Amino acid sequence: MEARRDNDDQAAAATMLRGCVLGFRAACANAAAIRAGGALRIAPPTLDDLPIVLRGSKGPIADRSPAALYALACREGWPETCDQPQSATDP
Repeated sequence: MEARRDNDDQAAAATMLRGCVLGFRAACANAAAIRAGGALRIAPPTLDDLPIVLRGSKGPIADRSPAALYALACREGWPETCDQPQSATDP
């Protein structure tokens, strides 16, 4: 994380708290870890996050089906998305 890399723990904690408020569980753990000087957790993006993460500087993502998002994420280098269920209702 950029703020922590720059030795700005206050900014890093604020970023993690925003993520926690938005419901990203790893961000909640990281906010506590920053305050305690512990190691940060890494978690893959959720299905809801993928359209935002994958868009980057590209145009809008036309096919937002779970199968298409997971396939695109896999191609873009998110290995934990490569073996995901093909629909939001799959186990």
